[in-house]
Amino acid sequence: MRPLPRRRGTALNDLSLSQRQVLVSLVQHGALTEAQLQEIVRSGGGIGPEIDDLRRRHLVDQGGPGGFLTLRSTAVGPVTHDLRWRSMI
Repeated sequence: MRPLPRRRGTALNDLSLSQRQVLVSLVQHGALTEAQLQEIVRSGGGIGPEIDDLRRRHLVDQGGPGGFLTLRSTAVGPVTHDLRWRSMI
């Protein structure tokens, strides 16, 4: 077990709880479809708009057969640091 990072990250500033849950799920599982994320997050109105916003922020990519969503490689470090600081992973 390691202590929490000393400094808070800024990667998750201005993100909704649903968006943070999507990022946590992608960090934990690697790649998931939108349907799988919907099941995990269980957002009332759907998570399509949340995922679209994460794409616009360059945090999530979608590709490959089946349309799996993944955390963008340039976002892995900042996102995992901030999630860890917030005790979400």
